[in-house]
Amino acid sequence: MRLRIAVFFLVCLYFPTFGRAEEMKLPEVESMGRGVTLLWEGPSDRQVVALTFDDGPIPGKTEPILDLLGENQVPATFFVLGENAERHPEILKRMVREGHEIGNHTVHHPDLTKLSTAKVREEIKGCQKIVEDAVGCKPRFFRPPYGAANLTTMSILSSQNLSAVFWSIDPQDWRGGSEQEIVSDIDSHLDNGAIILLHERSPNTGESIPTLIQTVREKGFRFVTMSEMFGYPPFSPTVSETEPATQFAKADPQTSNPVEVVAAQEAPTPQVVMIGGSLPPSQSPPSDVRPEARPINPVIEPASPRPIGSAPMQVELRGTAPSSQPKPAVIDPPPAALKPTHTATPTHPPPPPPPPPPPPTTPTPPPPTPPP
Repeated sequence: MRLRIAVFFLVCLYFPTFGRAEEMKLPEVESMGRGVTLLWEGPSDRQVVALTFDDGPIPGKTEPILDLLGENQVPATFFVLGENAERHPEILKRMVREGHEIGNHTVHHPDLTKLSTAKVREEIKGCQKIVEDAVGCKPRFFRPPYGAANLTTMSILSSQNLSAVFWSIDPQDWRGGSEQEIVSDIDSHLDNGAIILLHERSPNTGESIPTLIQTVREKGFRFVTMSEMFGYPPFSPTVSETEPATQFAKADPQTSNPVEVVAAQEAPTPQVVMIGGSLPPSQSPPSDVRPEARPINPVIEPASPRPIGSAPMQVELRGTAPSSQPKPAVIDPPPAALKPTHTATPTHPPPPPPPPPPPPTTPTPPPPTPPP
């Protein structure tokens, strides 16, 4: 009898919502056994910076940038849109021939947190295929539009062996600032391992590159691609057997500790990871995804209450702390050396404070009894 009672208790514990199958349904995510690497900055012990460009290729904008980078022997990483890359594969081929790296920035630049799992998969895998068709190699780095991603996005990145790249310096060139403003903003935040975010379509970005290169080099920094920054093998697609890619000077091989997000195999509820944001000048930010001032910490927010009896989501952020330090138990923001430079806006306002407790009531004494 006791055994039957124990079995019944366990069944009730694991299946508390009989007849309500929809409430028990897990979100449609892919396996995240590998985990996903989130990159804001490179190693703090090397004087290297990564110059990155978003939203290309754009004829008339990208080629002058490539000319300036080539004249100054500066490698860069271009996070391309699939729709642009498909129309202009010759620009991608030139990028690779001249020693640059290509990253994935989706096909159409949507806010991935507002799409279904199937649409997110199409955006990420579609851009992978377009780049591979153009240059013969898939990107290994992905930058989410607006810096917005959720665990569904991360699970798909894991299945594609992609690392998520954000940034540590954003001069917000898409706002149309002057050459001097762009360079000054970058100069004031330069540090070892910096990842600089720029946009090819911005009006003054190309004009700022010569001054930017001079400023960065005068401070002793050297430009590298994302792969060199984090110790990956060189990005080596098969563009042309007769035109080998340009080889820039390489850094001494050193190890780095990128931030890594490790999630459970089964996520009980979708969660949103909002990390900064940036937009090209032709697009307006979603109401809940806006670039803000420095500094930034990830905001990991449940989309709905976790069903009773479901497994908790296990998420870790591993930063550049020495290996002798203990890992965080559940979640811990990256150390100061790795923190990005923008503040994320939570997707929901904070709950209102609870009402104050009512004042204590004093009992009313009974009326005096008249004398007999």
